[in-house]
Amino acid sequence: MVMSEAERTMLDNFKPSQLLPAPEGTVLSESWDRKVVRISEDRIVKLGFSLNPSEAANLRFVKANTTIPVPMPYDFIWHNDKLISIEMDYMPGKPLDKVWDSMDSTQRLSIANQLQGYISQLRALKGDYIGAAERGKAIYGCRISTKCGPFDSEKAYNEWRLADVYDDVRKTVKPAISFALPNDHEIVFTHNDISPRNIHVDESGNITAIVDWEASGFYPEYQEYVRSLDQLDDPDGWHDYHSIIFKDKYERDYIFSSFVKDWTRHE
Repeated sequence: MVMSEAERTMLDNFKPSQLLPAPEGTVLSESWDRKVVRISEDRIVKLGFSLNPSEAANLRFVKANTTIPVPMPYDFIWHNDKLISIEMDYMPGKPLDKVWDSMDSTQRLSIANQLQGYISQLRALKGDYIGAAERGKAIYGCRISTKCGPFDSEKAYNEWRLADVYDDVRKTVKPAISFALPNDHEIVFTHNDISPRNIHVDESGNITAIVDWEASGFYPEYQEYVRSLDQLDDPDGWHDYHSIIFKDKYERDYIFSSFVKDWTRHE
């Protein structure tokens, strides 16, 4: 998906408050397209230009099938067929990226082991399609705006991935990429953005919440590992614990995915 110059300008200048006034409360986080406001002791509101409606289904699914601490969604506000506000539980703890530097190696190892256990629970949830919970659309690449599917097989998913190869790619390259992409992975439930900024912890180093399930769903088994390596803003030392957090390694799939990303528009 290629954005026009006008669309880029609009997104660059966009603030969630342009669509509706932010509720009274404490701003917990804000970026160019997202804002989270704590409106009471136990509730927050997430505002955005175009939130993913599947986040609610993903949260309900994870809550029902794992012991992972996640917020539950409640009220929703729509604007021009786009979801722009979700009210959900306030989750205790501080974002891990804010306190990581102050933790010792014992605390860090404990968090890595806890996270490995939660990821193992997700990987035990098998799917027969690629997409969000309740057969919602898949989120492709790093952009929430790129939605596709759901797909009934990894083969169909890969075909979509290669459908937007740049025009100037030689005709010999696309068949080579197609040949390299495997179609036989297990499909498992995936957070899709495991990063310290999405992990809350208490003062004792216990995980109190994993948040931001907007891009989650059923994906090929390599996806969690590959996406974790794409995070560029993780704190120093985080990747030292990568081998503990992720028991299964998918180096080949990371190379394949990186190669595809270089040749296609919608990555």
